Amino acid sequence: MINPIDIYSVVKYGELFNLKIGSPESDLLDLLTNEAIEIFTVSESDGLKIIIWENIEFHLFDGAILSIIIKIKKSRSNQRFFIGDPNRKINYRSTLEKIIKIFYTAAIEWKFHTEHCYKKQVEIITEGSATLEFIELQGSIVLNRIRLTEIDRFESEILLS
Repeated sequence: MINPIDIYSVVKYGELFNLKIGSPESDLLDLLTNEAIEIFTVSESDGLKIIIWENIEFHLFDGAILSIIIKIKKSRSNQRFFIGDPNRKINYRSTLEKIIKIFYTAAIEWKFHTEHCYKKQVEIITEGSATLEFIELQGSIVLNRIRLTEIDRFESEILLS
């Protein structure tokens, strides 16, 4: 089992274990050869498939990765996550403030992803085009999931002097 999982490359470069949006399904299956996975065919005619490995979902379309969703939740899974340094652990109780501090320490650019902020949900997007969703839980704003899709794109702010 690959554990704990460093998600630095997810938030910095938009990849997980060298897998990116558009990577072939065969690369994913090669990586997960010795792992317990579940495979669901959503629509055979449309080539839609979901591969679930513990708390990570890989959505595929026509044999290529369409999205990667990392669910940061309390579960029976033994998957653990950190960002760049094993001491920078994240879990379902990691607050927005903690994640932003980690990003500053690790030199990861980010900004609020305003079109997805509403009610008690806040999202930020990183330079690797990873979207982090935070929800309200018992009075704190905590990390719920991390998502890579071809739709969400980080655009750096360019300041002209």
